Amino acid sequence: MKPHRLRMTHNLLLNYGLYRKIEIYRPHKATTEEMTKYHSDDYIKFLKSIRPDNISVVKAGSVKLNRQQTDIAVNWAGVLHHAKKSEASGFCYVNDIFLAILELLKYHQRVLYIDIDIHHGDGVEEAFYTTDRVMSVSFHKYREYFLGTGDLRMMAKVMEMYQPSAVVLQCGADSLSGDRLGCFNLTICGHAKCVEYMKSFNLPLLMLGGGGYTIRNVARCWTYEMAVALDTDIPDVS
Repeated sequence: MKPHRLRMTHNLLLNYGLYRKIEIYRPHKATTEEMTKYHSDDYIKFLKSIRPDNISVVKAGSVKLNRQQTDIAVNWAGVLHHAKKSEASGFCYVNDIFLAILELLKYHQRVLYIDIDIHHGDGVEEAFYTTDRVMSVSFHKYREYFLGTGDLRMMAKVMEMYQPSAVVLQCGADSLSGDRLGCFNLTICGHAKCVEYMKSFNLPLLMLGGGGYTIRNVARCWTYEMAVALDTDIPDVS
């Protein structure tokens, strides 16, 4: 989860010239008031007391989508999908995805959250479990793997029946073959097919990062998926 993953991804975006086709914004820094819309007051006070100024959120991309200033917003940083209301879990301490979806709900009646990280996006699922305005679909390694949940489902039926007006896609790269922590077998092109497929529905799309522990693969994957989002071919991807 080291920030070096993001530096490498950004450098690849620059060297492939993809930066010429995007607008780059400094992320909005979440306030205590925003974080306590989901997390308990005591939990946020605890985090502030042990590690101040250490929180990155993805809400800024949701604002751009709501204002129709873009069709696709991307943030590879943060994306802490395991964080619970009053506790940290699986490297995750503040559920920034919750804040991003909460922002989208100001303008969208139904938001679909899709997670292709090797781990179950349980924190996001739990946060919206009692509302029909957010549907969570998590494609992850299941049974004998943390968290021990999951199954296979088909997205076409989800889109047909749920009919969301915005999609949030968590592109955790620890589901790639060769990841140091994950034990899955997706190629970079296969991983990016998920982006390509969801993009084909032509709905406002928020693309997010997530896990990924073989750094060179993470940077290559997210750079390639940025190119897919931009309908741009780049070489040397397998």
